[in-house]
Amino acid sequence: MQITVTFRGVEPTQALRAYVTDKLERLVRKYLKRPGDAHVILSVAKARHSAEIALQADHVPLVAKETTGDLYAA
Repeated sequence: MQITVTFRGVEPTQALRAYVTDKLERLVRKYLKRPGDAHVILSVAKARHSAEIALQADHVPLVAKETTGDLYAA
């Protein structure tokens, strides 16, 4: 599975990239048999931290978005 992480308005750190990759891989292994590619967008605007995930699995696009006050929680 190919995971692409894009940062908008936030410093791209290796620790944050590793955290996102690890969480997404564990989630995908738990629920999907044949995952495709995933694209994660992490953005920060003032006090709003959001994460958006677009995942292609078995020709079905899955999209999730969360906005919180903490980027790791999103």
